[in-house]
Order: sequence, then C-alpha cells, then structure tokens
Amino acid sequence: MKKTFFASLVVLFLVGLLFGNSYLVSAQTEEDIQHVESLLQNGHFDQAYVFSKEKCEALKPSDSAYLDAVAIFFQVATYYEQHLRMLEDFNKGLEVNRELLDLIHKYKKSFNQEFANQEYFIYRNLVVCYTGLGKYSDAQKYRQMLYKAEKKKKLPCEYELCHYFNFDFFKVDTLNVWGYEWYDPLPKDRFSSSFTKIVYYVYSTDASGNDKDQLYRLHVIMFHGTQQPFDYIMDKHITTENGEISGSMYAYTYKEDIDFKKLHDDVLEIVKESKQSDSRRFIPN
Repeated sequence: MKKTFFASLVVLFLVGLLFGNSYLVSAQTEEDIQHVESLLQNGHFDQAYVFSKEKCEALKPSDSAYLDAVAIFFQVATYYEQHLRMLEDFNKGLEVNRELLDLIHKYKKSFNQEFANQEYFIYRNLVVCYTGLGKYSDAQKYRQMLYKAEKKKKLPCEYELCHYFNFDFFKVDTLNVWGYEWYDPLPKDRFSSSFTKIVYYVYSTDASGNDKDQLYRLHVIMFHGTQQPFDYIMDKHITTENGEISGSMYAYTYKEDIDFKKLHDDVLEIVKESKQSDSRRFIPN
C-alpha cells in the first residue's frame, strides 16, 4: 500500500498527544525537537535516532525532562524503523522494534492510551521484518498476536489496523511490493460470496524509491468449489481508465492454512517474470 514518510516533525504534536493536550514541552525539549526536525527533514533518520537516544541516556528517570526525551525518542525511533523497512534492512528493523516494545512495556502507565496502542503496530512491523528475513515461524507468532487482539476488539482503527495489516514488503528492481492480510476467516459456504484474504500491491517508484503508480494487484481469493485440494487461488487485477481487468493464475493455489513462504516466493516469481493471468475478465466502470 502506498506509504509516505512525513519528514516535518509531527513529533512535537505526538509528544502532546502521548501526554495529553494539557502537557507543555520544556524549552530545552523545544530546542531538541528543532534539531531532530532538521535531521528528519533532510533524511538523516539514523542521526535523529542516535541523537534522541543519547538524550534519553544522558538523563535520569528522576529528571523533569526525562519523559519528554522518552516521548521524542519513541517517535523518532518509529520514523527510523519505517525507513529501515523501506530499505529492507530487516535485521536493524527488528532491533529498533524490540527497543520500541521495551519502551511501551516500561512507560505504558506514564503516557495515555495512544502510546499503549502503538504496541499493535509494532507487532505488525515485526511480522514484516521476520517475513523479510524468511523467518516465517517468528512472523507467525506476532501474526497470531494481532489476530487475538482483533478478536478481542483491542486493535486501533488508525491506518485500518483493525481491519487488515501489512505483513510483507520487498523490492523487485524498481518496483515496491506490499502484502496485506485481512483478519476475516475463510467462509464455510464457498458459494456465499467472493472473498479475498490477501492482496499484494505492486507499485512503480520515483527517484527516491517511494511508491509512484499502482501497476497491478495480486489477490489471494477463495476458490468457489470444494472438489479441489486447495482453498485459495491467485487473481491478478489491473485498474484502467475504463474499468477493471482481472484473471486467475491457476499455477498458484493455497490451502486455508496459507504457506507464507510459498506465497512470498510465488509473488516474487510473478513480479520478477511479469507473469500474466490464465483467464481474463473485464468489468467496466
């Protein structure tokens, strides 16, 4: 899905958000924020991360500015982690995400619910990182945490996390490929409706490597039938000015308990080799 990194510092806003609207940032913190904002605006995510981390480490928990520094570091580390995933630096991404989780567990009571909710976004990030590293059993652990939270209605709907989540990201030459998964289970009645469990979005990129135009989507859809040894089949979708072109790819099928390694490898093959669908349907606007 299309992703944008806001270089201008929403950190100041989020510091207030984490503490509540009545919170006032100290003068020293405002100077730090201006410096971090300058680093982020110029794309120096790693330097902003190191600077804000060192600010935390230089203070004691008893210092009045300590929680200010924690809030700033948390948001800067969040931006840095996003940047790392876009670079496919999943090992460093894991390190930063674990750091973010530790901060949440340690300071959950010091901030408001918005801060606590970030734990679920970190679960999502960990799924992406472990998937990118080919550690599918580790990714599954955090995927299950998201499903449990969704079942208990605990997931925030910010960025639609309560409906679906990003679980895979990789680049193929100049293309960005994003995999998204929906929580809904496979319907028992295969003929009740159409059903999509997973969508991979394939984007062209600009000179900076950011998403530019959506080229097509790969849908893992329910197979309407029960006599085959699979439950899902891959569908390719292309949106045009006049309507939607779609078609099934019969070489790519999946059981209800999806093998995510196979799925990742299949999508990589389809994108790399520009594979076309075996059938063609057109739905006009």
